[in-house]
Amino acid sequence: YEIHSGDTQSYFVVILTRRDRFHVDQCEILPFINSKMNRNLLILHTTFDESVKVDLLTSHHESGTEDAASAARVEQLRLSFEQMANAPDDRVVLFGGDLNLREKELKKL
Repeated sequence: YEIHSGDTQSYFVVILTRRDRFHVDQCEILPFINSKMNRNLLILHTTFDESVKVDLLTSHHESGTEDAASAARVEQLRLSFEQMANAPDDRVVLFGGDLNLREKELKKL
C-alpha cells in the first residue's frame, strides 16, 4: 500500500492505495479556510487497473456543537460536493470520511 496524507499536523486524514492496482496521477490537499481545526479535503486523482479513472476524496469535517461548528461543517460539505460535481464525466468519484454531520445540516444543502 501507499499512504497519502492530507496533513501531518492537528487532525489529518489518509487514503491508502494498493500499489499494484492504483496509479496516483495527482494528489491535492484543499484546506478549508473556515476551519478552526486545520481541516482539509484530500483528493487523489488515480487510475485503477491502468484504465479506470477514479478520484478518491476524504475529509474529517469540523467537530463541535451545533452552535460552534455547524456553519463550518455545512460549508465544508458544500465545498466537498462542489469538488465531486466538477469532476470530469469520464471519472468515477468516491467520497467518504468523518463528516460529523447532522441530518438538518445535510438538508440545508
